Amino acid sequence: MWDWLFDEDRSTLGNAGTGNVSDRIRIIQTERDLTLARTYIQEDSDDRIATDVYSFEKQLQTETGNFTRVTSAKRSENMDTVFLNTTMTVKRGARTTQSAITEIWYLSDNMRTLFIDQVSATFMGKSSVRLVYDKE
Repeated sequence: MWDWLFDEDRSTLGNAGTGNVSDRIRIIQTERDLTLARTYIQEDSDDRIATDVYSFEKQLQTETGNFTRVTSAKRSENMDTVFLNTTMTVKRGARTTQSAITEIWYLSDNMRTLFIDQVSATFMGKSSVRLVYDKE
């Protein structure tokens, strides 16, 4: 189990800001699965924790109303990098909108820094961010 704290100063957010960035991440990795518990610190209410379990063997699909998210998780051959590829689909009447997010997770600085390089392609265009987390 690994606990990580967001480092805003070392991150590159572009115009995205920190609104959807988790303040802490707890990572539990097994041979077959990757569990991510993301904590979002709320100033005026209880902190929000979102937990997802990704299988390295099959896709994770979640559906809520008119929103569908499909994520696949892969590891590099030497097991030092995780790739998360997500497609989100929103249906509004006869109109369907898709977004794609690619994330590359890797450790640096003698395993004391977690980098998440994220590329998003949405109806608003393409964006790239680098999130940096320090080991707690």
